[in-house]
Amino acid sequence: DPFQGWSEPILLPQIGGIDPSFFFDEDGKAYIINNDAPEGIPEYDGHRAIWIHDYDVATDQTFGAPQVIIDGGTDKSKKPVWIEGPHIYKINGKYYLMAAEGGTSINHSEVVFIADSVKGTYTPVAGNPILTQRDLSEDRPEKVTCTGHADLIQTPAGDWFAVFLGCRPYEEDLYNTGRETFLLPVSWKNGIPVILEKGKAVPTAVAPQNWKADTENIRPETFTGNFTWRDEFKGNNLGMRWLFIRTPRSGWWKLDDNGLHITPTADNINQAGAPAFIGYRQQHTNFTVTTQIRFTPKTEQDIAGFVCYQNERFNMVFGKTIHAGKESLVVISTANQVRSEPQYYELGDSEKEEPLYLQIVGKAGLYDFEASFDGTNWQPVATGVDATILSVHKAGGFSGTVIGMYVGKRM
Repeated sequence: DPFQGWSEPILLPQIGGIDPSFFFDEDGKAYIINNDAPEGIPEYDGHRAIWIHDYDVATDQTFGAPQVIIDGGTDKSKKPVWIEGPHIYKINGKYYLMAAEGGTSINHSEVVFIADSVKGTYTPVAGNPILTQRDLSEDRPEKVTCTGHADLIQTPAGDWFAVFLGCRPYEEDLYNTGRETFLLPVSWKNGIPVILEKGKAVPTAVAPQNWKADTENIRPETFTGNFTWRDEFKGNNLGMRWLFIRTPRSGWWKLDDNGLHITPTADNINQAGAPAFIGYRQQHTNFTVTTQIRFTPKTEQDIAGFVCYQNERFNMVFGKTIHAGKESLVVISTANQVRSEPQYYELGDSEKEEPLYLQIVGKAGLYDFEASFDGTNWQPVATGVDATILSVHKAGGFSGTVIGMYVGKRM
């Protein structure tokens, strides 16, 4: 139970590659399977293999010689690429090895192999792939792409489900939400698990089933779909949904009856450090996020407000600062470490004394930045700002944008 505490890390230096996964067999034996380079020299770009290691649960170490159980993928003659994310299940006396194939971009898929023993020989099933969106029309509505890297689970009621990653582009290959986790029911056909039939698009919702909601164990931190949410920052701890950039090494934030207090650190939002930033993952293509701040800048380098953060090289800052000797609001975009021309809104004398509300309205690849002094009437500061710089396609990596509060210095 991750809520009950953690051990010190257990090092397994003999396991290389990526995507390790445990399998515990009915006879008490345990194994780790993972993606790594094939034996010898790779025969083509993207040629990978799935390895299996014996694992001793008493010593928490592997032993013996590892073994390749999948070389290349479902059909090596076709040069399949990036076989990875493996999982083994024992179902009705058979061993099922499920893995991703095709890379995690638009050719992503999920495939299955079956064997009579845990170390094989594994044979690809005739129904592969059991999940992919690569062959569908580009102009389909509510498009989901890049589906794969799945895992299976069976509920106590006997129902099967799969979780897998996918992406929701708003145009072409642009999405600011990064990779996301999807859940679909699994059907079994001729002994083969099928997450989605060939030619079918990932649905936005699943038809009602005879499922019973486990209302007692639903955690409030698990949000999905469309929702409105507000945090007054009460209590002693931040909610679990809030994220930092790397691990805070000092107490630069606190909560009290007046809300959240943030003190700037030595690190800037455009540096690879731990800036004073607390954020929440962008979950929607279209959204509105609002906050109220109290902040008095002392120099033109001081700033506090919002940051839309992909990484230190790609982000957008919206906050209160000093410009030309006067308190102002500013919007600055940074793309590949190149800053945009700042857009300023000079605060009037009366506005300086009023509560300051900041708001971002996201509309796919365009964001509007607005301010209010009563929380009701909004003044545009910058509209239609290019937010495609926050997409994975442009910013790199795999994770989506994180939006939150920041106090620090301007570069």
